[in-house]
Amino acid sequence: YVQYQHTNDNMNIGTAGAQRLRIDSDGLKFGSDTAAANALDDYEEGSWTPTLPNGGTVTVRTATYTKVGRHVMAYMYCLFAPTNNSSNFNIGGLPYAVVNNSNYYGGGSLSYSGTEDTSSFSDPLQYYNANYIYFHYLTGSSAVVQNSQFGGRTIALIIQVHYETAA
Repeated sequence: YVQYQHTNDNMNIGTAGAQRLRIDSDGLKFGSDTAAANALDDYEEGSWTPTLPNGGTVTVRTATYTKVGRHVMAYMYCLFAPTNNSSNFNIGGLPYAVVNNSNYYGGGSLSYSGTEDTSSFSDPLQYYNANYIYFHYLTGSSAVVQNSQFGGRTIALIIQVHYETAA
């Protein structure tokens, strides 16, 4: 059945006499759920531009994202040439800032690094209330990977990240 209630601008869709979907001013809700907090009210796809905020150049092969509600999934295949300095190796430009919660760090995967040995790198992390990706070393310390790790070389990276945003 399809039911449209003009008085409060709700649309209910169902099968076999049971409500399966509801669209109202809060967004899309499933089943018989009516809670505003559970509504899907945003979906977006697009491209983004990775940057090196601590110096260097980026050649973007592809960089895309999908946002469903507050969850962001971003992908990139880029060539990075970080400036050979002691700044942290940060990849900036994420399409949305990470939620502002000091106990939250987004995650992801580094699936290709060309000829660069990244075996001592953590998976990519996203810092809370910021829009960049960074890496720790997996060497028994909490050290963050720095631009000098690459000695001015150009490196190819394929990275996927997923995180929550406030928007």
